Amino acid sequence: MHPLARALARVVVAARTPAAATAALSAGLLCLGCWLLVVLPVGDSTLLPGPAGAALPVALLAMLAVLLLSELGQAAVELRQQSYGFSLTGSALLVGMLFLPPHWVVALRVASAVVAFALQRSSALKASYNAAAYLLDAVLVAVLLHGLLEPARSLTVRAATVTYLSLAVVDVLMTALVLLVIRINVGPLEWSDLTEAFVPGAVAVAVASALGLVCVVLLLAGPVGWVLLVLLAAGSAAAYRLYLTLRRRHADLQLVQGFIDASVGGGEALAGDLLERVRSLLRAGTAQLVWRGGAGEVRLHAEDGTAVGAATGTGTRPVVVPPERTDGLVHAGLPDGPQARWLTEAGHRDALVVDLGAMGGDGVLVLADRLGGEVSRFGQEDLSLARALAGHLVVALQNTELVDRLRWDATHDALTGLPNRRSLAGALELQLGGPPGAVRRPVVLTVGVDRFDEVHDVLGQQTADAVVVELARRVRALPLPGASVARSGPSELAVLLQAPSQPPVELAEVLAQVSHDPVPVGEVLLSVGVSVGAVEVADDGAGAEEVLRRADTALFAARATGSRFVLHSRSLDSGRVERLALLGDLHRALDEGALTVHYQPKLHLGTGTVTGVEALVRWEHPVLGAVGPAVFVPLAESAGLVDRLTDHVLATAVAQARRWADDGLPLSVAVNLSARCLDDDTLPQRVAGALAGAGLDPARLVLEVTETSLMGDPARTLPVLRAVAALGVQLSLDDFGTGYSSLAYLQRLPVHELKVDRSFVQALEQEEAGTATALVRTVLGLATSLGLRVVAEGVESARALAALRDLGCHLVQGYLVSRPVPPDAVPDVVRAVAADPAFAGGQRGGALPAPRAPSAGAVVAAG
Repeated sequence: MHPLARALARVVVAARTPAAATAALSAGLLCLGCWLLVVLPVGDSTLLPGPAGAALPVALLAMLAVLLLSELGQAAVELRQQSYGFSLTGSALLVGMLFLPPHWVVALRVASAVVAFALQRSSALKASYNAAAYLLDAVLVAVLLHGLLEPARSLTVRAATVTYLSLAVVDVLMTALVLLVIRINVGPLEWSDLTEAFVPGAVAVAVASALGLVCVVLLLAGPVGWVLLVLLAAGSAAAYRLYLTLRRRHADLQLVQGFIDASVGGGEALAGDLLERVRSLLRAGTAQLVWRGGAGEVRLHAEDGTAVGAATGTGTRPVVVPPERTDGLVHAGLPDGPQARWLTEAGHRDALVVDLGAMGGDGVLVLADRLGGEVSRFGQEDLSLARALAGHLVVALQNTELVDRLRWDATHDALTGLPNRRSLAGALELQLGGPPGAVRRPVVLTVGVDRFDEVHDVLGQQTADAVVVELARRVRALPLPGASVARSGPSELAVLLQAPSQPPVELAEVLAQVSHDPVPVGEVLLSVGVSVGAVEVADDGAGAEEVLRRADTALFAARATGSRFVLHSRSLDSGRVERLALLGDLHRALDEGALTVHYQPKLHLGTGTVTGVEALVRWEHPVLGAVGPAVFVPLAESAGLVDRLTDHVLATAVAQARRWADDGLPLSVAVNLSARCLDDDTLPQRVAGALAGAGLDPARLVLEVTETSLMGDPARTLPVLRAVAALGVQLSLDDFGTGYSSLAYLQRLPVHELKVDRSFVQALEQEEAGTATALVRTVLGLATSLGLRVVAEGVESARALAALRDLGCHLVQGYLVSRPVPPDAVPDVVRAVAADPAFAGGQRGGALPAPRAPSAGAVVAAG
């Protein structure tokens, strides 16, 4: 090793800090470069003759300009999403080494580097190392070329090869020195670092050498070559400029795509992130956003890679909103006016202002102070890009607000603004996941408005909503620390207490306070009562929905018993599982036709014969045995099976009546209808279909409806009944006298028969039956005046039969005549009743009135 090189290595090793080692390396490179400069040939000898007519000073100035431009403006090329930078300094150095004296070339190389470092404001340590490295680089190339080549008149293949190899060898040495500096300042290197350094360097040397040799050939070719060289340089510059423009547009498209992809999230964080991206895309010093959305006004300021609210952060420039309806380029050259004054007040030299109202939003986007110095200004292309980005920004913010609104709607009640049952269940699930055996277990209380349906039906939906809203306000104002209040039903509010300090009964008393004062509804004060159901969350594995169901069960029990408060217990759930199982069995029974129909005869008191029967459904359960209608009919109504049940009984009864008629036994058959059937507009079509399917005379079908079901909603039920009556079907008003209908309605009802309730009939059996007798006589008189027949049900004694006969009742049914029997036994019962002297026609037996013709309204309804 050369003594000077060994000395340089010792100095570098002896350095204690990276900066000292770098400085020592720079000093060593400087000394080595100066020593090699001394051994260079002295004089103005060149390897190739310069272009004819070109004076040395002019050539030196041109060389300096080319080197300086090459140093300041490095080219960059992207390949496979990687950016590679290279300088044309190598090409200029090759041309200079062949046409100029070596000492001048070295001097110009170092001078151009020093000027470039000064303009770039490089640090002293970096500038000193690079200057020493450039000196050594130029001196080594000069030593190799002048040591290996002789002056010649033209460029030979050997000279071109030696020139390329000299540049390549020196470049490898310089790259190794750069890696050494990195090793000193950063730390150990990996093999990938060596590959990324040497491979691109080798390609750059090959390209620079090729370009330099082309320039040499053209310069030696005379004026024609010079012109071609100028055209080549101009064309290359134009092509590279076009490449830079296309690359910038591509980069902008990628950034815009990234901007669109980033348009997710929510709230102010999303707006801040997008605002910073817009600032970066437009290369603005600052960006400001004023957005007026559903959540109120948001003001954001973005600068130096961050975005903060106008009211947060320290040292943040406040958001100064431009004058209203400002849109476009705003710069200092504008005449005095609101926009110019705003620009001065805000402290900007130029700005892009985009009115978001044109994009369907409400607000303004401001991009100010284009980065790049005082001469850099925004242009029309920047304004177009700003408007495009503002459109994406508006869509992103509006979508975010829509998603937030939908998320809020999914978990809140629109009327009261309280969380809904789903949200409460989620909060309760978190409590159920707590540690078992806690001393204070969570409690759920459900408070419901008493007789809410009456409030709704009498006073209307708006009044009912006002009551719920007021009670919700009062519940939220109660002294219940840590309470979560939600609307769990149309007239129910649920309260979740995580760790209550009071027992449930005391908490219920607190909740009951909401009904102490009347509820103001318009100009009226409405007194409402409330009931409270509560459940203590147990460690039995029950989920949130099960806990809420238990609270509802307790509330329903409180309402049913008239109690102010009920705490859930297992006894409230007794029979629930059995009812669910029975409901499943009822489904199967309907599917398999396991329900049967029995018939109870009706005795005509005037003739002493059976003229009709009532169809009664029966269910023989395979396990439980006979299940009464009082059990499974309400179950069918609650489960929505009553229509199927009614259709089954109706079809069976009319088919059986037709078979009796074919056998010479013309009997009318009565079928009971539930209140749900009267709410169905398709009932007339279903009845007509059953009659047509059996081929039965409609006059032999009697449909029985209860007084209470008929009067629940007369405006809805009357058209249905009139349409049924128009078919020729007989209608019977069952349980007459026990409801609350008005006699004024009776003359409008398309009924043909009244059935006296069994409670009045059984009262006739008592010794003191004066009141019952008077009531039955009144019913009979009313029916006679309206042309209706009267049926008394529940006749179980001869005394009651005699009393009804004396009063002039038309028909009776009950155990005294016959129990309900299967269809095959009906003919035998009919013959037995006809032969029994006890049922023979009596003197006072009422004659059946003529059939009542349907009113005109019934005919119209049927049509």
